Amino acid sequence: VDNTTGNANQGTLTFNGSGTVTAAIGNSNALASIGLFNTSGATITLSGAVKAQALSLGANNGTATFGSATIANEVSLTANTQQLTFNKTSALNGGFDFNGFSGTVTVDSAAGNNTLTGAITSHNSTAGTLAITGGANTVTFASAIGETSSHRVGLITVAASTTAVFSSTVYSQQINLSGTAKFNGNVNGALAFTSTGTIQLYDGGAISGAVDNTGTANQGTLTFNGSGSVSGAIGATKALASIGLINASNAAVTLSDNVTTKAITLGANAGSATFGGTTKINDAVNFTAAGQNITFKGTTDLANGINLKGFASTVTLDSTSASKTLTGAVTTATNDTGTLAIEGANTFTVANAVGSNGNALSSVTIADSSNAIFSSTIHANALTVGTGSATFNDAVTAAINLKGGTITLADGKSIQGAVDS
Repeated sequence: VDNTTGNANQGTLTFNGSGTVTAAIGNSNALASIGLFNTSGATITLSGAVKAQALSLGANNGTATFGSATIANEVSLTANTQQLTFNKTSALNGGFDFNGFSGTVTVDSAAGNNTLTGAITSHNSTAGTLAITGGANTVTFASAIGETSSHRVGLITVAASTTAVFSSTVYSQQINLSGTAKFNGNVNGALAFTSTGTIQLYDGGAISGAVDNTGTANQGTLTFNGSGSVSGAIGATKALASIGLINASNAAVTLSDNVTTKAITLGANAGSATFGGTTKINDAVNFTAAGQNITFKGTTDLANGINLKGFASTVTLDSTSASKTLTGAVTTATNDTGTLAIEGANTFTVANAVGSNGNALSSVTIADSSNAIFSSTIHANALTVGTGSATFNDAVTAAINLKGGTITLADGKSIQGAVDS
């Protein structure tokens, strides 16, 4: 079906119900309009490349499948359960509006990598589903998804083995994935791994919402390509498999809420990661470079401890918000390396050993006005107590510098090292 008038945007193609066009539409010049969904339950297949100024949708449910499409005007749904599928690279140059209806847009990559250009949103409310399918290929969204937290897509799904690349900001009430999602813009909404999947966030990116695992425990990988943040809880329902941090030089990552994950992996770069809430990590946390600083601001359970691995790096425990506890040993692989720093005006309790005989930490520091309780042994080259306090419930092997604070030693325990001020 062609427009050979020599002028773009001429001619109207209307489907009274279901129908099929096997070849291109508007190959020479774009049509003015294509009318779809003019009866309930219509199924329309347009297998070739489609070029039109507008798609005119009737107020009925139905499905329309495009090989590829270039549409100049905004495409807007007019009824619930309307479904549009794009199987090849398409350009909705006026954008797409769910218009408050519970319809579905599917972008499929089974035929090869697929790119969709044009903003996708729901101007009137939160509505609609964006489904990304197709197996082992990649779907790229060149434009923004959603506009604000009240004008956004209801649900985005990324199928298993499929990779979705979001080039701009994403506003969606919920994002469920069992494939891979790469975000090159900020994300606003809740994300959930429904099975094994991966989220990659660009350097400097922010996720305003939670990242959950609603499938089997220990699945789903969240990777920060550089600096970034997540405002909501991570792994609230079930633990993630892994969170990848400090993957660029001097990256700074902030996880503001509670975190539950099987593992933390650190890139071989200097940088920092801050855990703002209650944190549970099953596998040993191993430092990988000098100049790394990991801060815990909530009660923290490191089931297999944290190892500075001989690097000049720091574990920081911050009790600014309230008194907290660290469970899990703080160790190093080379004698006289690594720092444990305690700060904040409340008390941080360290439940397990700090350093070990033959592999002592370089230093343990307790900042002014901070308080620390050590329930197990300490091995460090130097231990500094500011104007706060340190309570030792087991043996201490360290030279202690007391700068106006107080030290309490449990009955029968010893300090091997000088105490100076």
